[in-house]
Amino acid sequence: MPDSWRHLALEVMVTLAETAPAMLRRVGAKYIPLLVLQVLKMMTEIEDDSDWSVSDEIVDDDDDR
Repeated sequence: MPDSWRHLALEVMVTLAETAPAMLRRVGAKYIPLLVLQVLKMMTEIEDDSDWSVSDEIVDDDDDR
């Protein structure tokens, strides 16, 4: 799924958890463990970028002047 859809799904889950926690526990109790695992997986996914260590410009943030 595209990142925009993932963000939207996560936003819906958070909104439901904040506004109707009792309903979410009652109706979605069997899905909560699966949802938590999917959310944690989404949070730890890293896009593979082969050029992550290559930079054309030197950034000197540690300038003590």
